[in-house]
Amino acid sequence: MYIPGILAVWNFSSEGRKPIKSSCVNFGQRNTLAEPGDDNEMLDWTPVIQWFGFIPDFHDAEVISMDLRRAPELSTIRVDAWRTLSDVDERGYFKIDRRAVVCFVLRNVVRQEISDWNHQNVLNKLTVATEQDGQVLNLETIYGVGGYFVAQEITVEVKPVSALDTGTSLNG
Repeated sequence: MYIPGILAVWNFSSEGRKPIKSSCVNFGQRNTLAEPGDDNEMLDWTPVIQWFGFIPDFHDAEVISMDLRRAPELSTIRVDAWRTLSDVDERGYFKIDRRAVVCFVLRNVVRQEISDWNHQNVLNKLTVATEQDGQVLNLETIYGVGGYFVAQEITVEVKPVSALDTGTSLNG
């Protein structure tokens, strides 16, 4: 179950998409504490919380690779993600920090449905839920790949990306 966090309300000036300063911001933040019966408690989000400070909803994150393997080997979905700040740069874009490749490692994929893989693969939201066959990784698309994976177990790893690592591949 998705637990909504505090989202900022932004007003935009008549001069374009330049934001007018508003109140407290935590874009796409979920509650970091799982409640009893909440699907978030089924996945150990500790590495994600340690890096970002909360469980993001992965809005505007990009799926950069999918490595699908037959059991007993593990499959991995890699997502390029970052934390969006309330500050804007000189061009009027929100600043970002805490960039990382978040790896969702799936043990024994029992069912999946994916479509529209392309060169960008931008997510609206990523969620993890539980069903009778196992854990479900849902990829809600904005542009490019979307779908879901059902696996016996899903774990998460975080691989921080340094601002100086611009020449490094995010796929590894």
